[in-house]
Amino acid sequence: GEVISVYSVGPAEFEPHHPDFYWYGIHAVEAMYTVLGTGCQQVARTHTPGTDVITGVWADGRIGTVRTIRKGASGFGFNAWGAKASRSTVVRADVIYRELLKRMVEFFKDKKSPVDPSETVEVSSRKGSLWSR
Repeated sequence: GEVISVYSVGPAEFEPHHPDFYWYGIHAVEAMYTVLGTGCQQVARTHTPGTDVITGVWADGRIGTVRTIRKGASGFGFNAWGAKASRSTVVRADVIYRELLKRMVEFFKDKKSPVDPSETVEVSSRKGSLWSR
């Protein structure tokens, strides 16, 4: 059924040569966008030295939340709630990177991005985006 809400979690240590979430935090955001797509209209962010919690509201009322972890044990996890069922999973980093590398090889062969450009612009926009702190 229709996905109503998503919760994505992952590591997000800060790296001085990468702005804000662009080191590892981007991967938890990408997982959320893979399911919800574009259309995030409103964002709220709570920041502490050890974590960030970002909640976005999509134009159609769906909710996406990302929790980043900078202190303590971390890993990638994902929950989705739909009209008919819910799913939860923990994803190993090696599985994520294997799939990422597969998409990169395809991209280098056919020069077609596996991600819609409008999604890339929305996710990476500095003004009014998930990245504003």
